[in-house]
Amino acid sequence: MKKQLLLFLSLFSLVYQTATAQEPCATDTLMSMLLSQSPEYVDAREQFELNYQTQPQFRVIPEDVMEIPVVFHIMHNGGP
Repeated sequence: MKKQLLLFLSLFSLVYQTATAQEPCATDTLMSMLLSQSPEYVDAREQFELNYQTQPQFRVIPEDVMEIPVVFHIMHNGGP
């Protein structure tokens, strides 16, 4: 009985995982498609990369301390 239950749960979890699996992000697929089909996109991307690498303000990490405000909402029933 225990073996049958274990087998059933294993099969159920396998089917459930397959049914709820997300498709991977299509960014890489679309990027490679654009790079292979659009010379204008290749040129624009290369120009962007060149501009990004040559401008130092994009590469420097500021040494100042950044203050990031964080809000906590505490929910309770009014007890002690």
